Amino acid sequence: MANKVNIANESQYQNAKAYVKQAQEIVSKYLKSSASNNKNAAPDIQLQLNKVISQLKITIDNKGSFSTVMHLIHIQLHPRLIANYKIT
Repeated sequence: MANKVNIANESQYQNAKAYVKQAQEIVSKYLKSSASNNKNAAPDIQLQLNKVISQLKITIDNKGSFSTVMHLIHIQLHPRLIANYKIT
């Protein structure tokens, strides 16, 4: 995480941290039984989602770059949600 950035808006930074926490809660509470609900879902999708969200949390906590955050959300997280849960 060599690319630390200066936080331009502390309020938005704190919101991002809260959103990641909420995403972790949603995955653990509501998305845990995807394989039984969706025959096409990967059996380890919850583990995959937790891994990506954990990486996102670490990146945000360490004030990582915007491009890293966007990569995790749009390349790693969002496609998994669409493919396994039809969440757009």
